[in-house]
Amino acid sequence: MDPKQQFQQQSQKIEQLAHQIEVDHSSDDSAVRVVMGAGGAIKDLELNHRAFQATSGNELGQKILDTIRQAETQAQEQMSARMSEILGTDVNPRDLDGRLDES
Repeated sequence: MDPKQQFQQQSQKIEQLAHQIEVDHSSDDSAVRVVMGAGGAIKDLELNHRAFQATSGNELGQKILDTIRQAETQAQEQMSARMSEILGTDVNPRDLDGRLDES
């Protein structure tokens, strides 16, 4: 297979992968649940009754953001591991830019 065909095949596999990656992550107390796709796409966000008990709006907002960030990190790690398999070289999860960096 020539390099151009190989590149096209790898690109198609990575594109399919980006649509398949999905991470389901809950906060430590299970009050917040996020389903995250590759590239930082939030597919679902659920707040159960615990999310609204004995917490301020700021605390709840922080818990939501923390849960999203953790789910995003997991999605990036999954994506980079699968891309490494496809490309035959290591892909660092940090190279897959997250949208919710804390910096």
